[in-house]
Amino acid sequence: MMVYLIKMTTCALLLYAIYAVLLEKEKMHRFKRIYLLVSLIFSMMIPFTSMTINVEQMPANIGTIYTGWNNVIETPDKQTYIIEMNMQVENKPTVPSINYSLLLLSVYVMISSFFLFRMLKNCLQMFLFGQKNACMDYHGAKIALMDEKTVPHSFGRYIFVNREDYYNVRIPDEIILHEWAHVKQRHTYDIMFIELLIAFGWFNPVFYLYRNKIRQNHEFLADDTVTGNNQEHIPAYQTILLNCISQNKDIIFSSSFNFNFLFTKKRIVMMTKTTSKKGAWCRSIAMIPVFIAAFCVFSTKTIAQNDLNTLLTYESVENPVPDNDRMITHEKEQSNDRTITPEKDVPNEKLPTVFEPNKDGKNELFLEGYDLQVFNRLGSLLYKGTNGWDGTCKGELMPEGVYYYIAIRSENDGEKQTFTGFVTLNKQNSQNETKITYAKAAENCDFEVEGSTLEQRFPVRLNAANSGEQVVFKKAIALSGGQRYRFTICTDEVSAGEAILLLFEKEELIWSSHNPETDRMQQYFDIDIDKTTIYVLFVTFKDGKEGSAVVSTYHIAKLEQ
Repeated sequence: MMVYLIKMTTCALLLYAIYAVLLEKEKMHRFKRIYLLVSLIFSMMIPFTSMTINVEQMPANIGTIYTGWNNVIETPDKQTYIIEMNMQVENKPTVPSINYSLLLLSVYVMISSFFLFRMLKNCLQMFLFGQKNACMDYHGAKIALMDEKTVPHSFGRYIFVNREDYYNVRIPDEIILHEWAHVKQRHTYDIMFIELLIAFGWFNPVFYLYRNKIRQNHEFLADDTVTGNNQEHIPAYQTILLNCISQNKDIIFSSSFNFNFLFTKKRIVMMTKTTSKKGAWCRSIAMIPVFIAAFCVFSTKTIAQNDLNTLLTYESVENPVPDNDRMITHEKEQSNDRTITPEKDVPNEKLPTVFEPNKDGKNELFLEGYDLQVFNRLGSLLYKGTNGWDGTCKGELMPEGVYYYIAIRSENDGEKQTFTGFVTLNKQNSQNETKITYAKAAENCDFEVEGSTLEQRFPVRLNAANSGEQVVFKKAIALSGGQRYRFTICTDEVSAGEAILLLFEKEELIWSSHNPETDRMQQYFDIDIDKTTIYVLFVTFKDGKEGSAVVSTYHIAKLEQ
């Protein structure tokens, strides 16, 4: 066991030193992630491998034979072979003594059990936080709104943020996108892997060095997702990083946005650094002989002798590679995109699409008796219960508009029916229900492709613009590279103006639903996304008129490579 630990640690430190010298400062983060994980696995497996060397015959002239625990045979060419032998030891009465091996094993088991229990506890705690707090879908991830003061961090498919900070828009979109990148790239798996190794190898400092480098590279990957190739966006994002240093509260078991000043400085430098494709390829290819050399040095050599039926084995242990500077990092899993669908088909049943909590005794509650959840267009939970929604949140009447709901009804046979849709809150008691805007627009807006997934749908309502002005709705969205999406825009039938949807990447207009030359309006558009970055949607109404509409985003398919 001692020989194995020496070999494994030495090999891991050697590969770590090569990483620190050749790869750490280069902007090739995906390759670096693979290198670190493969280096750990390689170092743990290589001592168990063997390399066989065939020898035609044993040298004829044997100079010296030393008889002890092993036979050491020195040949004329000064090569030494160790022949393992079975020794018979005479049994003699022994004096009772302390079994130090058993004592050390007991201590090891207790400490390893502590680390393993802590890891499982943290994992379960993160999962329970995600389950008990209100969550919102965010491009395949879940944003969990916590009452506790916490810095944004992620674990698994969850992004944890403070509820008050989120509602008051104190968390920049870049931070949310940063944590989403951790989830999308499944950084949690890397962290759980290294934490599991630490639980059983807590005495070995090499695992802590690798954990810091893995977490550091995770942050580089997430930063790269936020900034992309947009150099103009980097200064604003660097400012956000600097503003977050004072909130430093590193959460070891998850991916946290905040780190100390020294590491933040390295992240800022890395954002502006570039690595040529040629340089990246050269460094990647250079790792092949490194692993081959490590295999030759740290594997067990077995010499097969043809003339004698004897295996001569020897092991070579090199001096450990000196430790290098330490750095740090991390985070998470992308879950599959999910849309809420009824557990049981109820095609002929229609639920109310409007209610008027105006104290006139009529139509005051929405879906009384259902297990109901109501959300606003930002995804914030406004109501949860079975008494029916009265249009208020924390005692305050919500503004007129369209709200999204999820309602579950239990049947007598034990089955449950799930209903989802939009409802309009109308404060004025109106006899004309044609003023129900968003709900009807959503019902009539069906441009979904077979096999596609609804990413998000949100209502837009704008007032009429004053003379010489333009009223615009703006929303930033993150789209994944290598995917095809569909955008749809549907104007309500009673709107005064027609809705216009515009999609921008940086400052470049990608698509507009209105062609000013032909005055033609389109209701949907398909786009292939090459890289993961932030896009911006603008919605306005033709001629500055007031109106309401529904915008939908569908994920159609993954592009073929």
